[in-house]
This record gives sequence, C-alpha cells and structure tokens, in this order.
Amino acid sequence: MLVAIRMKTITIILILVPFLSFSQTKEGYIDENGWKQGMHKGYSGSWLFERTYVNDTLTGPFRKYTKDGTTWETGFFKNKEYDSLWIEYYSDGSVETIKNYNQGIKQGEFKEFYKSGKLKYEAVFNSDTLVGEAKNYFESGAIRAKGNRRNGEWITYHANGEIASIEKFKDGKLNGDLFKYNEKGEQILPVFIKQTFPDTNVVNSSNLNIYVMFDQPKREQRVLRFGEHLFRGATVCLNGSNIVLKYGNEYVVLKENGVELKTSSTLTCSTELTTTKFGINREVKELPIGEWDIKYIEKDVDHKTSLGKLVIHIKQLKCDDTGTNPVTLKRQEGNLEILNIDNLQFFEYDINNDGQNELYILSYASCQGYLKIYKIEE
Repeated sequence: MLVAIRMKTITIILILVPFLSFSQTKEGYIDENGWKQGMHKGYSGSWLFERTYVNDTLTGPFRKYTKDGTTWETGFFKNKEYDSLWIEYYSDGSVETIKNYNQGIKQGEFKEFYKSGKLKYEAVFNSDTLVGEAKNYFESGAIRAKGNRRNGEWITYHANGEIASIEKFKDGKLNGDLFKYNEKGEQILPVFIKQTFPDTNVVNSSNLNIYVMFDQPKREQRVLRFGEHLFRGATVCLNGSNIVLKYGNEYVVLKENGVELKTSSTLTCSTELTTTKFGINREVKELPIGEWDIKYIEKDVDHKTSLGKLVIHIKQLKCDDTGTNPVTLKRQEGNLEILNIDNLQFFEYDINNDGQNELYILSYASCQGYLKIYKIEE
C-alpha cells in the first residue's frame, strides 16, 4: 500500500512540472544570427502551439492548446526529440495519456486513461524496450489484453473474462499461429469449415456439382482480416499436398470437402500456381494535356477449362476497387451460372486425386473485405 501511494504522489508532481516550466520560460526572440531563442507561439489550423528553442533547435517546454485556452498536450523537447514527461488531456482537463522519454527513446512509465479517470493502459519501458508486460483494461477494471508484442506472448480477453486470442511475437512480428476464441471459450481460429451447397445465386442446369467452400458475408462473422492483401487477390500455392490461398499472414487451406482458416507466420508455400484474375473494368490512359481518359467497357471474355467454356461477363463497378464479373460455365448438356461475382480469380487443380481437375472460383470485394470461394466438379 505504501508503494502505491508513493507512486501516485510522484505522478501528481510530474504533471505539474510543464505548467511551472511554461511560466518560467523567457519570451521568444530571434537573435543576431537569425536563430530562434526562447518560447515562440504559432498555430496550425485550429491548434495553437508554444515551442521553446535554444539556438534554433527545439529544446524545452512545449504546449498544444486551442483558442479558448484549453490545453491538449504538454511536454519537453531536447535537441528536437521528445524528452522527459509528455501528457495529453481530454477537453475537460483530465489526463488522457502519460508518457516518458529520454531524447526520443521510451524511458519509464506509460499510461492511458478513460475519460472517467479509470486506467486504460499501462506499461514501463527501459531504453525503448518493454519491461515485463503491458496491460490494457476494460473500463470496468477487468483485463482486456496483456503481454509483450515485441518478444513474448500477447493475450486478449472478452469482457466476460474468456480468452479472445493468443499470439506469440518475435522482434515485433507474429511468430507461429494466431489462436482465436469466442465468448464461450470455443476455438474459432485455426478452424475447419465444411463446404455447403450454394444458394439462389447459382443457377445450374448442367450435370456438374457446385459447392460453397467459404463464405462469411457479415463482418462480425469473419475470423480472418485480409486487409489490403485482398485487393491483389490470393497467392495460390502448394503446401505439401494442400492448396493454400495466401493473403499476407492470412491463409485459406483448401481441403477435399472444406477449408481450414488460419493466421500464421510459419506456413510456407513451395510451388505457386497460375491463376486468372478479373477486377474492375476501368481502362485509364494519360492524355498529352495532362488529363486522363477513363473508360468502362462491358464485354464477355471466354476461357477454356477442363469442365467447359467459362464465360466472364465483365460489367459495371461495385465500388472504386471492386468490379462485377458474373460467370457462365457452358456445357453441351447445360449451363452453370453464378449470378453475382465481384472481383474474380479462378484456377483448376485436382485436390482429391481422382484424375479430374476441380474448378475453383474466388469472388472478392476489396471495398468490403469479403471473400467467397466456389468449387465446381464433375
């Protein structure tokens, strides 16, 4: 108890330092060399600043505030680098963050608070290196996350206390697999998802079989976060006998009757497979006068596959980085149509080793972070 009281007292004293220092700093001026000396006031947009200089170099107290005098941030510079105590404030004057530096290097206590004053985050650094573990808190005071995301384990929690995720890090990067759990404690990553039959988006008058291998349309359902990697499409490659769709550290492993989803830094690919992609139908040409000629062309493009002729109906944009590319697979005995496809990527491979390739069609909407995978086979 005595230790806790002492630490609290020290923090209070430190918070007062910036205000005392500002009142004692000499008004700024330009010396005979044209160098800034002392405290200078300036503004950028709605923000006002007080910056202290020694021989034209940021050194000394700093303050960021608004025209009504509300202080939002205070701190110190030393040779242009953050130094000593830095504090950010909410508009009501309560403390939002406390940070400590030694010439730009994290050194000492870092804390973040909710507006209510309750602790949100705490960590201690020594020469930019986390000492022990950092902790995040729910406003209730329960642990939200703890660990070391530089070198160590990082564990997050649901509000009910159940573990939400476990990650291991080395040199600031994911080391191994990410494990995720729902609020019931059930593992949701890595996870196997069994293929299902398609909905009314598919019209099939052929003798082919079609399955949906992966489809998580609602954001709250998605356990993978493809991010910007989705825009470029998947890197499709072999991992042993498995076909892997790689999006950064996010992987969809194709199985005979479903997919395995995982986030990993250790899953490797041997041979990359050739795929065909169709995205937006925008053609851009720079004109000599410095303007751009942008055209949108709707057309059909044919591709030969082992299952029949695949016709891609290139249509209008869905959003700026996502096209609309429904397809028709034409056979003598009938057609198979997928009516609504976004950006498109497809390839063939014989996963079940029956001597006949399956056709895999990936539909992905970059603007929505959404991926859907179809499998078509004899």
